[in-house]
Amino acid sequence: MRNVLTGLYLLLLTATSPQATADNLVNLPSQWQQLLQPVPEVDISPLKPGEQAAIQETRKRIDSLLENTATDRKLLASDYGKLGGLYQAYTLYTNADTCYLNAIQLQPSHFPWYYYSAYVAQDEGNLQEAVGRYKKARRLDPDYPPARYRLANAYLELDRADDASRLYRSLLDTPTFKAAAHSGPGQVHMSTKEYQEA
Repeated sequence: MRNVLTGLYLLLLTATSPQATADNLVNLPSQWQQLLQPVPEVDISPLKPGEQAAIQETRKRIDSLLENTATDRKLLASDYGKLGGLYQAYTLYTNADTCYLNAIQLQPSHFPWYYYSAYVAQDEGNLQEAVGRYKKARRLDPDYPPARYRLANAYLELDRADDASRLYRSLLDTPTFKAAAHSGPGQVHMSTKEYQEA
């Protein structure tokens, strides 16, 4: 009887282990393994039921797309980007970053994936990485004001005052960023201890 109970316990343990329930985002099908990074399942139990459902539904959609060898890459990139946005909104930054990087691999000329991945890197304090990603985003859309503003902030945090000041000044003619463009140079002067100029 003891052996039967032990056997049942082991069977139950195996059936409920993460390996048995992992989706295609974790265990990438062979056709995607060279291109994409696995996106692990993380604890979303602290989130509200609707928030959990949004993540789970998006993962299921991607899971299904990854099974198909003829999947449209733009569609898959879009869903990875959506999942990245959900993870980012709930401060699950590691997964958000991986999703955006996968979206970049699938759709390398799409500006938003670079911008959002830079945003996540900056929020996590990976400033050098953020700068590189913002630069790539700006090559695709050099005039997007939020990218210039966030890149200026990253430069400021990296003590690259001249680069930050140049970008802040480039926003002076942008109505929605005018106040930030005026306060940015003051922040630069404060960071370089030019208190009279600030």
